[in-house]
Amino acid sequence: MELESYIGNEEMLPVMRLLQQAKEWQQLDVALKKDVPISLHSYFQVACVKEHILFIYANNAMAARRLKMLASQLLANAQLMDIAIQKIEIKVSPKQEKTKEKESFQFKQDVLNAFEKTAQSLPHQSRLANALMGLVKHQRSVNKCKKNK
Repeated sequence: MELESYIGNEEMLPVMRLLQQAKEWQQLDVALKKDVPISLHSYFQVACVKEHILFIYANNAMAARRLKMLASQLLANAQLMDIAIQKIEIKVSPKQEKTKEKESFQFKQDVLNAFEKTAQSLPHQSRLANALMGLVKHQRSVNKCKKNK
C-alpha cells in the first residue's frame, strides 16, 4: 500500500513524521558523503539530529579521526541543508558482524565404526568404552540430521 494513502489518517501521523525524519537524515547522509573521499563512504552514516547536534556514526576509530578532521567542512555543508544544526558529533559505533553458525565437526562412517569396534574391545562398562560409544551414538545422530536437511 502506498504511503500517500495514509495522509489524513490521524493514527499514522507519528509514523509519517518518523518516515519523513528518516528520509531527511538519509538525504543529509548522501549530501555529506559528497564532501568526503569515496574510500570513506562505507565507513560512516548520519545517525540523527538531536537538540541541534548532527550525530554521525563511524564504523571504526580511523574513520572517526578522518571525519573529525573534516568536521568544519561537514558542518558548513550540513547547515546548508538544515540551518538548525549547530554542531557535529562523530561517534564510533562498530558494525555488528553477523555471527556465523558454528561448524560442527563430523566423523566419517568408517571412523565411527573403528571407534565402536575399539569400544567393544575394551573392558565392559569402562569409562573410555562408555565415552567412545556415546561419541559414536551422538555423531551418528548428528550425521543423520545433516542428511535430512
